[in-house]
This record gives sequence, C-alpha cells and structure tokens, in this order.
Amino acid sequence: MEGQSWRPAYKCSVKAEVTGLSRDFACQFQKLNFVSPNAGFAISQALDRGTGLVVAKTEDGGDSWHTWTVLPGEDGKEGALYFFDADTGVLRTLNGKLFRTSDGGKTWTGVGGQTEGKPGIEFADRQVGWMVRYRTMTYTVNGGKQWISREIGFPSPVIASSLPTPDRGYVVGEHGMVYRYRVVPVEYTTKDMLAAPIMAAK
Repeated sequence: MEGQSWRPAYKCSVKAEVTGLSRDFACQFQKLNFVSPNAGFAISQALDRGTGLVVAKTEDGGDSWHTWTVLPGEDGKEGALYFFDADTGVLRTLNGKLFRTSDGGKTWTGVGGQTEGKPGIEFADRQVGWMVRYRTMTYTVNGGKQWISREIGFPSPVIASSLPTPDRGYVVGEHGMVYRYRVVPVEYTTKDMLAAPIMAAK
C-alpha cells in the first residue's frame, strides 16, 4: 500500500547573494503543487531578511529538485501556489503580492491585484480562479494575469472555500456559516442573498 513508509528525498539548499556576498542557505519549503505524478513545484519562505524566496521544481516525482530562481525581496511563508501545467502558474507571497510565470517558474512577473489575509489559490478552469479570506473575494477571469478584489458582506469571516466550477463556489466560516456562490438572473432575489461579481471568463 502506498504511503506506509516515508524516506528523505531532498534537502533544499541554494547559494544567494546578501549585501554583496554569496552565501549558502537552507531552504524551507512552504507550499507544494504537482501538475502530474512527476512534475511539481515548491516555494520556500524567505532565505534571509530581504533575500527572497526560492522556487524549486521536480520532474521525477520529488526524488530530486532543482532551484529555478530566487524571487528577490519576497517571502513564501504562508504563501499560495498554483500551476495549470508544467509552464504556467501563479503564486501569492506573505504580504499579498501576486506573481505569474509562463516558463515553468524560471522567471516571474508581478500582476495587478492584492489579497487580504493568507488565502489559498483555487481555479475552476484555466481562466477563472479565486481567493476568499475573511470578507474579501479576490478573483481572476484571465488565468491570473490580473486580480480584482471585492468586499462581500458575509456575517462571519471566511476561513475556507471551494470553487468546483466558474459559476459555483462555496465558503465556510465561524459559527457554522456556509454560503454558496452561483450566477443568477439580475432580477433574482432570495433571503440573505449577498451580491458578488460574475466570474465569467473574458
């Protein structure tokens, strides 16, 4: 049976420059995301204050990892990571900044948008995704190239969410709160309904 035993596979370390001097650092992975049984990515917390986070990739199911890049000045602690395939992915850093890659994590570009709290990234398809935390919904309709945030009047802060399809999602929160997101006609109304943006892919 798979998973009955575990063995060490990789100990992350990277050489980076701090105040003009090259040093060796141990990496502490914070998030993993696999796009296939063999291909996966990881981000680390900051190597040192102001140094940046490490993005690493495996192509053999985690037996070995390659450090693709160090994202200067950023911290992956409590961050979020999502890859659509072996080339395209998005990440959120500790301070809520958002980045996107189209070359397998070798280079990253900052994208418009900012998050509140430390939500995970979920996508229903290659275009529509969201992050929901507390009372803020941050969403994209173009594969993470741009993110938009909206405050939603939930009665309790959201602590977890799920987005199975672009027009259907769920959030849960304190005191047994459960809300369902869905797209309805403009004239539709029901008790305790909250307005939210339509996440239709553009």
